[in-house]
Amino acid sequence: MAKRTGSVRTARAPFSSAVRAARVASANRAGSASENLANLCGAEYDTITLALRLPTDASRLGTLWVYGGNGAGSDQNTCSVFDNNTGTSKWMKLQLCDNYTNTPCDVDQGTFSQYAGPVWQKPGGCGTVTALMKASSSSSTYPINRVADNVTNCN
Repeated sequence: MAKRTGSVRTARAPFSSAVRAARVASANRAGSASENLANLCGAEYDTITLALRLPTDASRLGTLWVYGGNGAGSDQNTCSVFDNNTGTSKWMKLQLCDNYTNTPCDVDQGTFSQYAGPVWQKPGGCGTVTALMKASSSSSTYPINRVADNVTNCN
């Protein structure tokens, strides 16, 4: 497979809106914040592979979560959720890519009061996750603009 070299891929919907809605409802009935967000991904996503306070630990406006399934084995799918910790609605974008040119990124963007995502990606390709946050869609300043590499398994 060809590796990605920086082009932007279009959004795809790996799960139906009914599946997304059921997972959101399930997460809203769950316990802690990390459990709620993991439940958005689905029960099979049982391992936190990345948790970043953004933009810094001391000034957290959001938390980027990446989950793997089945104990984070080499053939795991990857799921990500970007938690809004500001208490107010912000424009957010979450993009998860597997780094292959023939596989589109999964993207969720818009104005959210709680979180962006979940987004999913199949295993492989040493992928990236991008988290963006700004006050509104028309704002040009991004208090959060973070790309994390190697978040999907490199098989």
